[in-house]
Amino acid sequence: MRNRLPTWAVASALACATGACGRETVTTIEPDASAEVVAPPTAAARTEAPLPQVQAQPERVPAIIRTAPKQAPVDVFAFGEAPALGDDEALSGPALFEKIAELTKAEARAPGDWQLPLRLARLFHRADRPAEAADAYRRVLRLRPESDEAAWGLAGVLLKAGRREEAIDALEALATRRPEDIRVRKALADARRAGGDVDGALAALVEAARVAPPGDASAHAELGSTLAAAGRFADAVAPLTEAAKRRPEDARLHFQLGTVLAQAGRLREAEGSLSRSTAIAPGDALAWRNLAATREQLGDAEGAARAYEGLIASVPGADADGQLAGRVEALRTKGLAGAPASQAAPASAATER
Repeated sequence: MRNRLPTWAVASALACATGACGRETVTTIEPDASAEVVAPPTAAARTEAPLPQVQAQPERVPAIIRTAPKQAPVDVFAFGEAPALGDDEALSGPALFEKIAELTKAEARAPGDWQLPLRLARLFHRADRPAEAADAYRRVLRLRPESDEAAWGLAGVLLKAGRREEAIDALEALATRRPEDIRVRKALADARRAGGDVDGALAALVEAARVAPPGDASAHAELGSTLAAAGRFADAVAPLTEAAKRRPEDARLHFQLGTVLAQAGRLREAEGSLSRSTAIAPGDALAWRNLAATREQLGDAEGAARAYEGLIASVPGADADGQLAGRVEALRTKGLAGAPASQAAPASAATER
């Protein structure tokens, strides 16, 4: 039977790297019916995570804790095709609505001017009126079908309005015109995944990874995250490895890679990635815990004890109740089989990492 990390230890944020897109992730948990799952704690509460249930020969595989990237809103001002908003950008409240009324009248007088509905669309978006923004973007596209900004903005407001299928159509058309644009590929992946089309999301992310510039790790990281969320841990290793190569000082990527390697049963490699993560970011309690748990699964009681000591030394308050110190002593005096198991803690709320 393949050794894996204890239940609490695999609660990782398998996320897209922030990169230029600034994308964040949210962790979701899908436990086995037979296991209690503890999600990764918040930065303030990570030290409260329970110690692992240590068994000389684990009798069951822990629950798979999966994560899924959070859908990021499309930046409707990304392409810079339209003239600068100028004074429009500073408008709010009554002045914003007065400007919308003014531009609506101007568009009626000059129905062939594509810039007017584009300005209107952006103002409608600022006014949180996505349906009207979508109509205005469509008017732009009727006048100027090649307007990438209008297509991008249309997709964004359609997603905001919950009209996912229409947004996907707009993004697919834009991807055809801009096949090398990583932003479009990742936005398309987000929209497809939100609609339950994991295979479609993976296809878009494969293309995003293909066209990603050398310094951009986000597409590879998100591809690995999506594969891991689908339980395809072995497949997730390659893109996360590439992401970590592209951003070797990103502790989060090494943490993600180490957790996926452990889930794939590649514990020696997992230990290396998790060690790297703790070296870069020694204040991350969960990385230390995962490293300790990996070493326990490898049968390395002394190595696990050193990882717990690293946690105690690096994270203030990590051992407020003395459990970790007791575990270190037990690992050194009694070995893995003699280390006492801790009481399971109630599952905490899923957090972004």
